Amino acid sequence: MAFVHRFVLVLVSACVFLPALSDTVLASRGPFLVDNEAAMMKASSRLAFQNPRGLHGFYDFYWSGGDLAWFYKDSQDGLTWSLAKGPSGIGFGSGSLWITDTGAQLVVYFVATGFAPGSVEFKRGTIADNTREITWSGGEVDPGGSNARNFGLNVVRTANGLPVITAVGETLVSPSVYRYEVRAWGASADLGTPTWTRQTLIASAASVAQQNDGYTSAYAVSGDYVFVAASAARGVVGSAPWDVSWVRASWNGASWSVGTASVLKPGESGPRPPSLVLDGFALPHAVVAYPTAQPPALKEYRGNNVDGTVVTTWTVASNAITVATLSIDASTSPGTLKVMYHYGATNINWKQTPANANAWGTQENTIAWSKNATDLCSSQREFLAAIHGCAEEGPVNAPAVYYFSI
Repeated sequence: MAFVHRFVLVLVSACVFLPALSDTVLASRGPFLVDNEAAMMKASSRLAFQNPRGLHGFYDFYWSGGDLAWFYKDSQDGLTWSLAKGPSGIGFGSGSLWITDTGAQLVVYFVATGFAPGSVEFKRGTIADNTREITWSGGEVDPGGSNARNFGLNVVRTANGLPVITAVGETLVSPSVYRYEVRAWGASADLGTPTWTRQTLIASAASVAQQNDGYTSAYAVSGDYVFVAASAARGVVGSAPWDVSWVRASWNGASWSVGTASVLKPGESGPRPPSLVLDGFALPHAVVAYPTAQPPALKEYRGNNVDGTVVTTWTVASNAITVATLSIDASTSPGTLKVMYHYGATNINWKQTPANANAWGTQENTIAWSKNATDLCSSQREFLAAIHGCAEEGPVNAPAVYYFSI
């Protein structure tokens, strides 16, 4: 498959953070064009970061419809970007990344749907301190199939050093009847081609008609634990089969232990992609946009215990927000939540609050932009004092990807 090589100029500058809370307008940078030739990204994904080690390069991952493949571009200064590069062998559907500083080098974990329907492909990349190049290894995790697709892929690495992949999985029950569950694969070792063990995290509640979507968002900060939020058509409510749920699980390299799942919002008529982080106390936070609710709103679900079974719900913003992404500045404990969102017309808005307080406030910080963001992504946490993000500009048949930071 031919790779497209293009030069793109992007301006990136360090963010200026003011000591005030969310009712003071704060500084941001961008958006700046990364790729404008049929490049797209997927909701609930982590697709941008800055290397906290070595040369401190910037990285942006995206899917190119023209090449039917995932690519990334890197930059040393944010002004001159590399040619498009790709973790080869990964072609369709959703994708996401996670990075870890091992103390010797940066490791990049990337997962995406492969060329076969629903197949899951995993890549493990390393970045030495004297280069921006990513050296990849990896292979197939799950072959999928025409009646066994996987949607909304995410990847994390547990604090104890093991990659974990999450997805919404499809199972054919009988002709035109399906079940959808939230599942995970745990790696036996931190390798490009480990042995993978699949586990159901949140089971299907009932059979439904075939769906073509689903989202997961995963995070890990301590021990063997991984926390997963998902939007799946599990059939909790028959007439509106979609729900938003989350669960905490543990993977030790040999066996899974799965906690009690909590349904955050049942009875939705379509997917509501969640975006999840864990704070410094390992408490979960997820934001979900409900653009068709009455009244429409962007909600934060906040776990009051580490397994997320006791939940408080906050309204982050009102009005019909179409897409949103959540990150965390973890440089101080328990961290500062930062949510970025779009109203479906122009501009990217964002707010922040301490993770242990409800200080979303009413004042929005606005990144001026004349485009319509059909998707947003953010880095898993702050890197070099900035949250790194990307925005997809519609229309769907000819999107473009932009970089920004706050």
